[in-house]
Amino acid sequence: MSSNEERLTIKEAATELNRSVATLRRWKSENIGPRAYSDGYRIFYLKSEVDRHLLAQTLK
Repeated sequence: MSSNEERLTIKEAATELNRSVATLRRWKSENIGPRAYSDGYRIFYLKSEVDRHLLAQTLK
């Protein structure tokens, strides 16, 4: 992970994915969906990984 990659909060990622924050929290615990990161305080997602996940879902 590059330090200059765009980060999304869990709420922003949920909006991008058209899912609820609760769903993203469940996905994180089940290791599914785009990878979630933590800075020790907040959960965040990399925009590139969210976009990749959306593309993969579109291609299915």
